[in-house]
Amino acid sequence: MRNKLIASLLSTLLILLTLFGISLVTFFTIYDYTGVWTATITSGLNWEYTWPHITWWPIELWKYLLLTITILVITLLIISLLTFCISTFLRNSYLSWILCILILVSMFCCTYVLQWYAYVIATYAF
Repeated sequence: MRNKLIASLLSTLLILLTLFGISLVTFFTIYDYTGVWTATITSGLNWEYTWPHITWWPIELWKYLLLTITILVITLLIISLLTFCISTFLRNSYLSWILCILILVSMFCCTYVLQWYAYVIATYAF
């Protein structure tokens, strides 16, 4: 069982590193970022939807890229671990895939519903 878990996590890492490697090498061969790596991403002029992109401390672009890749790797390793745990209890791979997708979608939807509910309470409670 332990060997299957290690193989699952290593295959997830291998697929991630391959995808990141191909996409980042392709992107950085097309676009030149030599003068931008040390620039900070914090600016009141960088608007995303309705809020400006302002960080708690000045983060340079290369640190931001590494933090983003680290968060993606950790998230996908957690999802791989969730899928492995579900597949140990359910021996059917189709059912375990469906259950994993249902769990992840319900977590996303519950977060959205709770955020909307908190907005309604904060707006109309007083």
